Amino acid sequence: MSVSFEDSRRGPEWRQGWTSQTLSFPPAPFLAIFAIIILFLSMSNHAYYKVQMEKTQLALKLFLLMVPVLLIFMVRYMYANGLLSIRLPQPIQDSINRSDASPWGVALLLVLLLIMVSYKSSSG
Repeated sequence: MSVSFEDSRRGPEWRQGWTSQTLSFPPAPFLAIFAIIILFLSMSNHAYYKVQMEKTQLALKLFLLMVPVLLIFMVRYMYANGLLSIRLPQPIQDSINRSDASPWGVALLLVLLLIMVSYKSSSG
């Protein structure tokens, strides 16, 4: 007995008919029930989402209310324990006292610059 892929009892309409049956849309009542189930699931998720969002907003408002208070206590604690010391920078002490400094260095520099400028202007 040989097995044949082409069965004589089934005609060509059978070979083409199964593809059109599998690619067709499901029946309308099945689609309606499926749509109602999806609608109910999305409505329950939306209600849960709204409750969760309100809780999150309340927690954020409480956190933002407490941040300045916590910062004030933290800075006060650090200042009391010496961890936060605000010091103004002290001027650097020069080894030469400014009242004893001689202005002859600047005067000598200016004289040298004047000589160089007059030399260049006379030679050019």
